[in-house]
Amino acid sequence: MVINISLLAGITLIWSSCSQPLAVVQGGGVPCSNSATWETKNGKTCDWVAWKPDERCKKKGKDTSKANSSCQEACNTCSCVNKSEWRKKNSNKKGCDWVQKNRKKRCKKLGADETKAKKSCRLACGTCRQDPTNAPIAPTSAPIAPTSAPIAPTS
Repeated sequence: MVINISLLAGITLIWSSCSQPLAVVQGGGVPCSNSATWETKNGKTCDWVAWKPDERCKKKGKDTSKANSSCQEACNTCSCVNKSEWRKKNSNKKGCDWVQKNRKKRCKKLGADETKAKKSCRLACGTCRQDPTNAPIAPTSAPIAPTSAPIAPTS
């Protein structure tokens, strides 16, 4: 049995009958997941990150992205996004996609809104923080079984 639980902010948790979360789905219906291709220089994957997220979500992968942006499920950073309206100061065309192509230099750039790219392009720069408000919450007790006893009227 699979149960969908919709929460505020357009987030849906999908649970199995074993009380284990199967997926986290955000507003557009896109599952929050770990990258299947992300790995460290030593070949460690998002599964490895998930064992000790507090220590490992800051690790860089071969592609220079940090685990907290590529292993969103493991690091609980599903709300990590780029601000689509951010643009580099004095340029209408250079947004977070441009930043991501050269993170090391471009995440330090100032935007037209006076914020640095690392703050507004968090997904592109890998500067997401673990967000405990989006953590799946496991049921704390079993559902209460219905009783056959009638309920007395309260008139």
